[in-house]
Amino acid sequence: MANTRTKEHTALLNNVGWLIRQYRKERGYTLEQMAGMLGIRKQSLGHMELGDRSISLYRAVRICEVLNIDINRLVYARPSSSIHRHSSARIRRNKAAGDAPTAGPQG
Repeated sequence: MANTRTKEHTALLNNVGWLIRQYRKERGYTLEQMAGMLGIRKQSLGHMELGDRSISLYRAVRICEVLNIDINRLVYARPSSSIHRHSSARIRRNKAAGDAPTAGPQG
């Protein structure tokens, strides 16, 4: 089955991933520490933070438990302009490395 990710889905994943990263950093957790708390590989968490990987409801709840935040703070948060800067910088890195961009700024 082909990847049929919509612009809205991509924007949501970018926003949620960016927020997870911000809350993780605010709590002082490294990628490796938080991944260990979640029982996943740090690469998997990194992909979630970049918006490259969808997050199951179970995983979203676990992330919120570890970060001690309400799930509404991830799902209903308004996108920040810094999310778009984060995505744009990632696209530039991918293009410089010769990779196709997997996500970009939305809307």
